[in-house]
Amino acid sequence: MITQDEACRDIMRHYGIQPQKIKLMEELAELIQATAKSPEGLITDSMIEELADVKIMAAEFESVLTPDQVRLLHDMVSYKLRRQLTRMEGE
Repeated sequence: MITQDEACRDIMRHYGIQPQKIKLMEELAELIQATAKSPEGLITDSMIEELADVKIMAAEFESVLTPDQVRLLHDMVSYKLRRQLTRMEGE
């Protein structure tokens, strides 16, 4: 059975980066629309569906990163999470 990472890599290789960049933008827009339409304070099934699409697209891009890019991504995520936690302490 193929892993999710292998599937993402195969999809990215099949379609190429530029078409998948366009698809990523489409999926992000659909998540924005679903979020805007959801009642305040609720996470709807529509949001979950669109979030799944966005997570898949992100995984596709992550699957073709170089080792240096993987490290940069990890470092950026860690930095941004720490920064937000620091901001929350100041609230």
